[in-house]
Parts: sequence; C-alpha cells; structure tokens
Amino acid sequence: MLAQELLKYFGVLATAWAGGDLGTELERVPTAVVVGAVDEAQRTFDETDRVNLYRLLAHDARPEVYSRLRKSLASDQRLSSLRLLAQDDDPEVQGIVVDALRMRLSRANLEERTRLATSFALATGSGPRLILARSLSGSVPGEVDYLYVLANDADPRVRRAAVEATRRLLSVPVNETTSDPQTLAAIGEVFETRLHDSEDGIRKQARRAYADVRARMG
Repeated sequence: MLAQELLKYFGVLATAWAGGDLGTELERVPTAVVVGAVDEAQRTFDETDRVNLYRLLAHDARPEVYSRLRKSLASDQRLSSLRLLAQDDDPEVQGIVVDALRMRLSRANLEERTRLATSFALATGSGPRLILARSLSGSVPGEVDYLYVLANDADPRVRRAAVEATRRLLSVPVNETTSDPQTLAAIGEVFETRLHDSEDGIRKQARRAYADVRARMG
C-alpha cells in the first residue's frame, strides 16, 4: 500500500532529487504518506534506501515529518543510519542528525551515553565529530573532556562548534557545572587551548569566554 502511495508522487520526488526546491516539492506529498514512509523505511528498507530517504526528507519543514524522522534516527539501535548521515555536509541533514543524536544522548543510560560520545569523538571523518560538538548540551558525563578533545580538532568547523558548545555550558542556570571550581577550571582550559587559534572567529570567541571564566573564578 505504501509503495503504491509513493508511486503516485514519484514525479514530485524525482523533481526534488533533480535539484528543485526540496521543501516546496515535498510539501506536495501528503504528510501521512511521508510519515508512513519513515515508519516503513525503519522496518523494511535496506540501509542505502533508508539513508537516501532520510537525506531527502531532512528538507521537509513540516513539524510532524521532522519529529518522526528525528525519532526514527534516535531510536535506531545500531545507529548505522545516524553515522552515515553524520558524514553529509548538507546543513538540513546535519540539523536533523544533531537533534537526533542529542535526543539519543539525553535518553541513554550512563554507559551508552559514554559509548556514543566516545565513538563519535574518535570517528575518522570530521562529520561525526562536528555533529557531536553541536549535540553536546550537558547530558554526557565528562562532557568537558570531550569538548577539550574536539576543541583541538584539525577541522576548524569542529573547533568552532566545540568552543560554542562550551560557551553554552556557561549560559545555563547555575548548577554543578558552573559552580564547581574544578569543572569551571576545566571549561577554562577548553577556551585557553584556542586563545591563539589560526581562525580569527574562534580566537575571539575563546578569548571572550576565557575572560568570563576567569572572572567567575575570581
């Protein structure tokens, strides 16, 4: 039944793949059909077809579609689709992967959170490391340690994302992260390592944040 429904909209999908306005083209496909395709892909599609569908639907701006796609990616036990999509440079794809990984990290137990964060931090390609840096939001034990590693990455995009994520830790209400002297010192070390970064934007962010940390520490 789903295949028949998708065939009805094959022309729309073909136009989208050919480089049209993906968001506009996808909105011509009924929401129920798209959501059903996400569910069906999770159950029966092979890896390649599933990832290709997710890559396409990342451009669908409808909240129902975005929510279902994020949930599907976050609930993938093998994380294979998430890892493959993390290599994609498309901003829309990166956005949904960041949200899906953040959801997965927030729901996982201590052991799984640590395993997930470590696997992304040590990934060979810079894509997963960039996704991890953008996903960190205080839910991973030892998060500052991961951010320190990411802040020293060879890819300036990863370094910038790590500095921005560390700055977010300072913007949350006072908690054990922002009040514990040792943790605050560790946060300062992340910024300190980028005080002389070759990228002007990263260097400026790090210097402002480092001054903030020093002021808090007295």
